[in-house]
Amino acid sequence: MGQGSRRLIDCADVNLHYVSLWWLGAAFLDSSEQQDNLTESSGCAQAALFGPFQLIMKDGAEVLISNRRARAMLAMLCLAPDEPIDRDHLSRLLWPGRFEAQAKASLRQCLSDLGKLLAAADCDLLDISRSRIGLKAGAVRTDLSDLHDLLTEGKYLEATERLVSIGAIPLLDQMNYGEAFDDWLSVHRQQAEQRLESAVSVALSALEKVIIFLNMPDYPVFGRCDIPPPKP
Repeated sequence: MGQGSRRLIDCADVNLHYVSLWWLGAAFLDSSEQQDNLTESSGCAQAALFGPFQLIMKDGAEVLISNRRARAMLAMLCLAPDEPIDRDHLSRLLWPGRFEAQAKASLRQCLSDLGKLLAAADCDLLDISRSRIGLKAGAVRTDLSDLHDLLTEGKYLEATERLVSIGAIPLLDQMNYGEAFDDWLSVHRQQAEQRLESAVSVALSALEKVIIFLNMPDYPVFGRCDIPPPKP
């Protein structure tokens, strides 16, 4: 967990007696129309990226993926959903040390097994071409994207609770397929953490403004800071 996340947790925790969920969830954003709950996923599944990878269906059932590399491949796609991966590159990442033809054959078999498993779960996630493998747009949500949405939508108390529960749990824990895979995972972990830290920084700034505002000696005198007053 980054320093900004720790500060957000401390800031929210120390000042919960000042700040209600209604204030943080609605009063300090630009328009009330933006304060709806997180849009329910139009996809068919939810992926857990913090800790060991899991794929959960809308009914709460977990899709058990016994093939370790199929699970790793799907986890990689969920971590970087807007980045389809070149098939040749993916085969080298997941089957290092094998001859190219063997690695490509293993990838084809892995895709076939995963496709059958997802079809049985009525979950059409994969977007596969002759050269690349990706996820279909909007097909799956992740705990990472949900956390980022909570922060950017101003739901700071819920975001803080999520950060506390995550703690120091790494993204895609217990995955190791060689140096090249480790390098790929390290880069994408850093990118995800940087996006979260940026969102946390904005959230922290907003929380600090709330605290300053509510501790003003002549509170409530609206207009002395850039946070709009609560609506009736």
